[in-house]
Amino acid sequence: MADLATMQQLLDPRELIPHYMALPSILEYYFTKTFGSGGINVDSDSVRMISVSASMTPGQGNVRNGKARLIKPKGASEKFFSMFRYFTEMPLEADALRALRELDSPAMQARGRQIVELAQQESKTQADLFKEVVIANILTYGRVNLDAQGNILVPSVHATTGVITDHADTVISADFGVADSHRGDLGGLVTGLFSTAATKIPDILESIVVAAADAGAPEPKHIYINKKKKALLRNNTQFNDWAKYNSLRVDQVLNGDGIENLWGFDWHFVSGKWTDSSGTSRELLPLTSAIFCPDNGPWLRNFNGSELIDTTNLVTNDLLSALNQLTTVYGPFSYAETTRNPAGLSYFQGDNFGLGFADPNAIWMPTVFA
Repeated sequence: MADLATMQQLLDPRELIPHYMALPSILEYYFTKTFGSGGINVDSDSVRMISVSASMTPGQGNVRNGKARLIKPKGASEKFFSMFRYFTEMPLEADALRALRELDSPAMQARGRQIVELAQQESKTQADLFKEVVIANILTYGRVNLDAQGNILVPSVHATTGVITDHADTVISADFGVADSHRGDLGGLVTGLFSTAATKIPDILESIVVAAADAGAPEPKHIYINKKKKALLRNNTQFNDWAKYNSLRVDQVLNGDGIENLWGFDWHFVSGKWTDSSGTSRELLPLTSAIFCPDNGPWLRNFNGSELIDTTNLVTNDLLSALNQLTTVYGPFSYAETTRNPAGLSYFQGDNFGLGFADPNAIWMPTVFA
């Protein structure tokens, strides 16, 4: 923002939004980068999507000059996804206004810009973490709980049956259509913990691949587990056998890298924590859980919601003129405006996003560690 010279430029979202987007992230935000990037721009608060599962019935043959066979989608269902909206205001201290008004003092202007930039960085960190935790909960639980103040809550999942229960303080519960049989022990597919010496991990993985094929879902190719559980894999006999003949690769794993094409899967070790509204520190990817899924593709849908913001920050008594000053932005947004009673400057920042499963059968969320 070093090129901003006037209050009008500072308050113009066309200046603030690109700068906000370019601010460096303090955390890694693994889930957002892996599953939440890109997306389709939408203008409503909910998204209507037609999900068509793969059909196991072949198409019908025909003869020359025969009338075309009528094909209808098999297993089609209509799904609605609610967008997640994040919107905050951060009042800036009066010194920021005084500094920004000193048009003849570059030093004072720089101080004012620094105050605004610090506010942006703080707001961006909280916004990015909100999105990261929401996406992580979608992928590890298939459900997101919010309380009356918009704080993220954690539902509970039965380690065997996969039955999910909302947190007691939940006011908003967003469910993503994942069956109970895709959590817990996956309906009996997970026959032992991955850290147990005798557990035949390759057999479990193969049974999941077969189950996905039977359901007409894309083949899972990736496994995500918490990095803290990586060392427990060394307790497993078959993992030790693999490590014995891949000493260089296992050294890379122990240094924090993932594993490519182990038993047909790419293994990813994820770290990261967040603090809930009660002050409890939580893992982004629960220590007991794993995520099995295919390459990113049509089974996963990303959306960028819209927000109307004022691009001019001018005061008008003309309703039509006021409406003409509004513009639509998609995804993350930020702007600042002067306030009255008392005079001041507030920085607003927000995001609109959505993530949904076009095919909930494509993702598995088992319990694989104690």
